[in-house]
Amino acid sequence: MYAGQYSVANAAFGHAVDLAKRYSQANPNDLNWRREFYASQAELGNSLRSQGRWQEAANSYEAASLIAETLVRAAPDDAGFKRDLSIALEKKGHIFREAGDYPAALTTYQKSLDLARSLASSGEAYTLRDLGVALNEVAEIQSKLGKHELAAKNYGESIEILAGVVRNYPKDPEYRSALANSYSGAGLLAKDQGRFVEAGSYFQSALSIAKPLAESDSSNFHFLQQLLLLQGNYADFLLSQRKIDDALASYLSQIATIKRLIAIGKGSNNLRVNASATYYQLGEIRRCQGNLKAAIENFTAAAEALRGVEARDARRNLDMSRNRIALVNAGQSASCTGYIK
Repeated sequence: MYAGQYSVANAAFGHAVDLAKRYSQANPNDLNWRREFYASQAELGNSLRSQGRWQEAANSYEAASLIAETLVRAAPDDAGFKRDLSIALEKKGHIFREAGDYPAALTTYQKSLDLARSLASSGEAYTLRDLGVALNEVAEIQSKLGKHELAAKNYGESIEILAGVVRNYPKDPEYRSALANSYSGAGLLAKDQGRFVEAGSYFQSALSIAKPLAESDSSNFHFLQQLLLLQGNYADFLLSQRKIDDALASYLSQIATIKRLIAIGKGSNNLRVNASATYYQLGEIRRCQGNLKAAIENFTAAAEALRGVEARDARRNLDMSRNRIALVNAGQSASCTGYIK
């Protein structure tokens, strides 16, 4: 989506918010209009978040969660309103996570999890899926905060629940996608704890789900983006285990996925930063293998991927790539620790 399209979308969502708010205030006992007000705020938050406008998105999600709370108070037995509140809290948690405020993210995700757990008592597949996802999100933040035992417990429960849902609904892509994310999260935790055999198994399980999903719908941005992330996690793991050839193959698979995303018009700045980091890793592997021509090509591709991108990570990656190009051209050496068997 281009800047002009974002402006049109934001204006449309903003108009929807104003309209729903007006009708909701004019009809305070009409919960349907109040829910429309909630949904409009949430959609505006989604649009703002996709543009990286974090504070504005946070404000919309906060407004959405407050509206959802009034709906739950007005109709405490309505499962749909409870789910709306759980989702609004989840999205608030995303903002805290992306801002690096992990304690706030954990508190907010935990509230969402509590609601998801109460709703899952119905046994309906989508509520179990919500519970599995909520457990995964809580576990991710617990892992970042060093609460590894709690994280492992929640990853395990998430995988158990989602695997059960997938067994009952094996053709549902969203359930399979959620299970792949939980496998990958468990793999990252196992890697951090030194449980490398388990980590490798988790990563492979994640990719065994994500690859067919991406291949089944080559234009689905969500599935391709998920595959890209999981390929990167596995490649980094393989590199950490000095499985250089396997890591090289996985990084090359990442590049192929990036090209697929660009081909369907999803070449965002974040994707270009990701592409640059992957090309850089390929360049380091090639440099340490003595293939200096390929190393230069990859370092150059890493720098080119960032052309016109204004971001802190982009500037750092660009400087690193240019330094490596200069180093190789000058025939100078650098440490290859981590890039040789």
